[in-house]
Amino acid sequence: MTEVMETGLERAGMHDSRIEQALLGAMMRSEDHASRAFELVSPEDFYEPRHQIIASTIQSRLFREPTDALSMGTHLFRDGHLEKVGGAPFLATLLEMSLPESLEWAANIVLGHARLRRLDETLVRSRQTVRNPSLDVEDVITRVGGWVTEAITTEVADTDEGLFHADQTALLERLRHPDPYSGLSTGLGSLDDVIHRLRAQQLILVAGRPGMGKSILAADIARHAAWHQAEPVLFVSLEMSREEIQARMLSAEADVPLELLVNPPRDGVPEAQLAKVEKALAATDGSLLHLHTAGTVTVAEIRARAVRLQRTVGLGLIVVDYLQLMSTSKSVESRQQEVSAISRDLKLLAMDLGIPVVACSQLNREAENRSTKRPQLSDLRESGSLEQDANVVILLHREAYYDETVRPGEVDLMVVKNRNGQTKTVTAAAQLHKARIVDMGVPGA
Repeated sequence: MTEVMETGLERAGMHDSRIEQALLGAMMRSEDHASRAFELVSPEDFYEPRHQIIASTIQSRLFREPTDALSMGTHLFRDGHLEKVGGAPFLATLLEMSLPESLEWAANIVLGHARLRRLDETLVRSRQTVRNPSLDVEDVITRVGGWVTEAITTEVADTDEGLFHADQTALLERLRHPDPYSGLSTGLGSLDDVIHRLRAQQLILVAGRPGMGKSILAADIARHAAWHQAEPVLFVSLEMSREEIQARMLSAEADVPLELLVNPPRDGVPEAQLAKVEKALAATDGSLLHLHTAGTVTVAEIRARAVRLQRTVGLGLIVVDYLQLMSTSKSVESRQQEVSAISRDLKLLAMDLGIPVVACSQLNREAENRSTKRPQLSDLRESGSLEQDANVVILLHREAYYDETVRPGEVDLMVVKNRNGQTKTVTAAAQLHKARIVDMGVPGA
């Protein structure tokens, strides 16, 4: 063990095979070790291709199937990768080299080497860009600066950044006087009446064409669960930055136009509006709303993060925006198969953790060709398995999107699939300038 540790500390190059192998061995020893490791590294952070394959296989099976050497050999054999990684003897070697007591140390070594490699690649690309005489100087500086920043700050998880801490009083009150209805409220009473709230082990799809408000509804559901029901929530966004999400949620909660928060006037936000924002901020003190923003993410990465949260602070809801931007670590032959795998994994995640998972989904263009423009269940983009896996499917439609004079400020929430209840269309108020969707009759339009 000492020899392995000394080799890692020398860091002569930008990778250390034995440190990577020791980490993989520790990850194969227990689910908790693997979960802790994936809080720091991703399969792509390993240097050797065979190490990447093994890490990816562990991640895709984590908390669903055993990941010991024997089971891993079976998984790899079924996927056609066993010989690529060196066969069963190599897996046994990994266990012999494992350093479970130094897992975080080894993971940080692997992550550090990965960041150095990314930085090295970035510097090569930057040098080529700097020497391109056709590019504007300011443009070159902006590009290179962005590349370098991205290379040196890339990490797997956000840890506690952007965390709203739990209100113990509200949580205990909820336990002493539980809601007579099971499940979590969406924040829309009219929608709750139809789908009977968000229930444990359910996959709920919120789907629509661009501009219909699905991201707003997803954020509303997360905000209401965390801030009004004291429920720990993991909100995963693949489109928006942390600042955008925070601005939208504060706009909705404070009943203040989003524009004031994104582009404050030169003389500052009016005192009356500022008082509303301060009140909303005070309300967030005490919630567990975990924000995870990334350009791409796999269900396995979400699973590792979610399991860690559930074991430490609890977790009652996962919201993902949105499904088609996700990727999978599984071997697939087409985008349709990939979306099917993602859909199935999200459903398994909900079932395994015993909590609802809400996922946004795009719709294809078929609705645009209809005279009414109204979407249908068959419009779910890229995969029929979305319909199969989901317990509830809600399609969003705003007629005003196509004609501003027709039903302005309204949005139809079309419950087109509901395993535990009726299918019905609920009309709500689309207060998009305040980044929220509310029941009809709520002030603020």
